[in-house]
Amino acid sequence: MCWTSLCFVGLLLAQQAAPNAASRQNTEGLRLLDQGRVQEAAARFRQALEHDPENVEALSNLGVLLRGQGEAATAIPLFRHALRLRPDDAHLHSNLALALRDAKLLNEAVAEMQQACSLEPRDAALQRNLGVLLTENGDDEGAEKELRRALELDSRSADTHQALARLLVKEKRSHEASVEYRRALEISPQQPALHFELAQLYQAKGEPAKAKEEFRAAIRLAPQEPHYHHAFGNALLQAGEWTVAEEELRRAVELAPQSGEFRRDFGAVLRRAGKIEEAIEQLRRAAELIPADSATHFMLAQALQKAGRNEEAEAERRAAEERTRTQKDRELAASLNNQGTSLLQGGKMDEAAAKFREAIQLDPDDALAQYNLGVALLLEKQLDDSIAQFQKALRMQPDMPDAHYYLGRAYLAGGANAEAAQSLSLATRLVPGDAHAHNALAVALARMEEWKRAEEEAGEALRLAPNEPDFAHNLACVRKRAQGCSLAP
Repeated sequence: MCWTSLCFVGLLLAQQAAPNAASRQNTEGLRLLDQGRVQEAAARFRQALEHDPENVEALSNLGVLLRGQGEAATAIPLFRHALRLRPDDAHLHSNLALALRDAKLLNEAVAEMQQACSLEPRDAALQRNLGVLLTENGDDEGAEKELRRALELDSRSADTHQALARLLVKEKRSHEASVEYRRALEISPQQPALHFELAQLYQAKGEPAKAKEEFRAAIRLAPQEPHYHHAFGNALLQAGEWTVAEEELRRAVELAPQSGEFRRDFGAVLRRAGKIEEAIEQLRRAAELIPADSATHFMLAQALQKAGRNEEAEAERRAAEERTRTQKDRELAASLNNQGTSLLQGGKMDEAAAKFREAIQLDPDDALAQYNLGVALLLEKQLDDSIAQFQKALRMQPDMPDAHYYLGRAYLAGGANAEAAQSLSLATRLVPGDAHAHNALAVALARMEEWKRAEEEAGEALRLAPNEPDFAHNLACVRKRAQGCSLAP
């Protein structure tokens, strides 16, 4: 079951070519997969590729299977190989997009799904998937446009109504969201996730009776789903129905014993019910499962105090305070990062860099602060230091398009044209509509005397921004092979 986004399904491809060893193995793999014999199916797809390493169907089918097993990183190169062989296949682009999404490379995923949609503009499922990816990537306006487009193509898709409802919930448009959930339920009334999400929406709107009705419907349809019992238990807690809440939370823990959150909430209700020793047991296990959660340590400290185990309680209280300080450090780091951004926009480079360094000291894993410091250093022409910062940011978040762009600009400024071209190529792949990235890439390619590609990139930059005089100048200069003119990145 998916909790924060739609479950995407990759497309398995059937063999169209004349029978041969590779096609027979591919067909056998599909048959085994239909029977649920996943490992045997994977072996058949691999055997097909041993016979024919360029068998697109086997490449794609093995990629879909691996992605389904949580091995997105292994699936990605298979899809990329298949696309080199069949670059205009929309569903291959879609499969790659979904694998990139699973690998947390959302910008790349969006770019691939956009390519899929451009190749098959009447495919409602592709449009829906693009809408979901845009939602996850924070482009709510673009997401709504794509989801409504998908509904124009297929108004009877419960999945698309659900995706739109989730977006509307995110935007706090509760009434519109409830309408979309009800439309989805009219189409697919036996889908438990729809009842569950509608229940959560009713709960947030302060309509507990409706929420309980939908929670019960979800649990009736999927009684083994622990998240439903957990959410229903917490809703009952809010309503003061302690006994039933305890039953639901106990059931959630039975179904998902490795969930620290479930054990924490179950421990909290046990403590309130006076079942102190059982509460301590649950909260200790929760602290092992989610050690960074300050609330768990506070609750455990309270339970131990109530049991008269003061020394243990004090140790847990200190642990809770330490974790709270860590969270506050991260919040302060985010604030310092915002301050640095404002200073950067105001041209105060030194002060901005100081703020970004403070933010990084508090939260070294903040990729955005690392990137922002890189920009400040680049503007101060500290090229080597800025390159190092961009590289740090990209190790943390490999699909950050702006970091690839400015890393390329830093390389260009230092005369490292091949490295610049590599970084800028990644930037244009992540955001194909970025005219400045295409222009900078054209400059890098021209310096390497790759005139044909340079002209293509300069032309694309001008197409995207036809009123930009530097882009028109660069295109003309590239066409003259830079004779008597200079290029402006």
